[in-house]
Amino acid sequence: MKIQQISKLVTLSLVLVLIGFGVAVSWSLNHLNRAFKTVEFFGQQKDRIYNDINQPVYAYLYSGDTTLLKDLENNLDQLKSDLQANDALSETVKNSLSQIVADIRQTALPELAAAGKLANPQLLLLNNEKQIAAHFQTLLNYVELAADAPADRQRAYLLRIGQAQSTLQSLSRIRQRYFSEPSPGTPDSIQTYLQQLIAHITALDKLPLLGVMKTQADDDSMFTLGDSGPRTKPEDMALEPLAEVRSLLQRYQKDLDNARNIVNDKTSTQTDINQQMQAFDQKLQTLQSALNSEYQYYERMLYGIMVICLLLVLLASGLMLAVKQHLAQIISHVTDYVDKLANGDLSSSIALASKVTEIKQLETSLKKLHDYFKLLIHNIDREISTVAEFGGNIENVARNLNSIIADQQQATEMAAWQMNDLSRSFKVVAGNAAESQTSTTAAQNLIAQGVGHISHTNRQVTDLAQVINNTADALLLLQRDAKAIEGVLGMIQGFAEQTNLLALNAAIEAARAGEHGRGFAVVADEVRNLAGNTAHSANQIQALVEKLGKATHSTVELMTDQQKAADQTTQAMRQVDDIFNGIRQSIDLIYSKSSRIAEATVEQLQVTEQLAHNFENTAELSKQTTAAAQTNIVSASSLAGVCDNLRQLIVKFKLA
Repeated sequence: MKIQQISKLVTLSLVLVLIGFGVAVSWSLNHLNRAFKTVEFFGQQKDRIYNDINQPVYAYLYSGDTTLLKDLENNLDQLKSDLQANDALSETVKNSLSQIVADIRQTALPELAAAGKLANPQLLLLNNEKQIAAHFQTLLNYVELAADAPADRQRAYLLRIGQAQSTLQSLSRIRQRYFSEPSPGTPDSIQTYLQQLIAHITALDKLPLLGVMKTQADDDSMFTLGDSGPRTKPEDMALEPLAEVRSLLQRYQKDLDNARNIVNDKTSTQTDINQQMQAFDQKLQTLQSALNSEYQYYERMLYGIMVICLLLVLLASGLMLAVKQHLAQIISHVTDYVDKLANGDLSSSIALASKVTEIKQLETSLKKLHDYFKLLIHNIDREISTVAEFGGNIENVARNLNSIIADQQQATEMAAWQMNDLSRSFKVVAGNAAESQTSTTAAQNLIAQGVGHISHTNRQVTDLAQVINNTADALLLLQRDAKAIEGVLGMIQGFAEQTNLLALNAAIEAARAGEHGRGFAVVADEVRNLAGNTAHSANQIQALVEKLGKATHSTVELMTDQQKAADQTTQAMRQVDDIFNGIRQSIDLIYSKSSRIAEATVEQLQVTEQLAHNFENTAELSKQTTAAAQTNIVSASSLAGVCDNLRQLIVKFKLA
């Protein structure tokens, strides 16, 4: 297997592990986050259920306020809507919570409604007691009015009435205690006080009347509208309150029994509601425990995935470390072998124990290098003998070449002296031609400058004419835009008039509507004011546009005159430019001919100088060739020594 394949395999394994780790962690974190949000939301909803459901339930059971029952129903509907709208909750949790809310709505609300109607079962008894107390007060007033009655009778009435009032107060206290803190002996106490009160009333009935009769104003005859029929006989004032008290006491026992039944029903309803709320809390606790367990499950799964991925990464790292250690040993062995080759020791061999393809190829290459070095040394030894033989031949040839080069050097020096004289003559001619060309060039430059200035002036005048034309066009566009603005202003004025009419109609309709249209009338006034301001602003803009149109028209006329003058100036500058162009063409022709003469002279001078230089170079090369021939002789003499040195170097290699 190749190192590259091993590296790719390990890298691929790491990549797969990291990808799997990322996917698993992402999946786990997603579920963990969802579970956390569910737990968090559930905790919030638990507090909300306590505040919006439990507390209103107990408050309603205590007060019987129907507003609390309506608020409780709305809170249940809102809670159910929030549960269904929350995407973080799973369908199981949603269904469980929704079912709990539905159960409360279907079972608890009707019982709460029934229990609320029984919120104050003592109301009838309390009214009964108040009426009895009022009748006792009437009897006291009766005794006070009986001033002519015997004193012992008055005292008997006052004694019985006082005893009855005291018994009534005791009955009220024991009744209130019975309904607030029920106890087994309380009903008997109520019956005892009730019987005592009946006995006091019976005793009052047996007492002789005090003779205080109802006055004519107390009779119902005042409502007869002048009926003159027979009048009823006046009756004693004590008869009516005593009869009312007896009737109230007879009804008190029935009201007491009804109140007991109401209290029992209310207690049963409260017990059922408490049981339902406890069951509701128990379901919430169970659901919360399930959510916490789910959260802990995903948390443990996340930790497990992290541990597995860490172990896989450590395994891949260990594999890479083992491969690295193996390669380090191979490289160390190869380094020792190459060091021996560098020191000239070709007697040893190399053997690398590895299944890696690159290492096997390295072993084969080193063996080939070893064989190549042995063959190279053998060939060098053979070629040294041949080089020594060629060195003797080179020395003989170099001596013959040295004699030939000396004759050639003498002839070359003579030709170089003659070419130097010819070069000096051409330099004089070239100087005269250069002076003529310089004068022509100066004249040409002056003419070119004049033509350039004329052309520049012509371009500036042309640009000025173009700018004037552009300015005129822009002013014409400005005139058209001003006319367009006038059209738009007309539309704005029309729109303002229509808006004003619309606001007026709206004000009329608002006036018809009376009090209901007062706000609409204010809006209509604001719209009418806005329309008036718009029309006024449009008139001001139209006046400015008219002024702008007049100024633009005057400017266009002035720009037309300037445009004509610029065209005339441009035509004159073109004529001057044509004259200077003719002069420049003549000077250019003279300059061209002078340039050709100067160029021909310079070319001849350059050729002559080149020939002289070539002869000098040839003479110099002859000297260098002579020196090289002498060097070849010396080198040929030294070549034998080099061959001896090579033989000594080859001897240092250790061959097997």
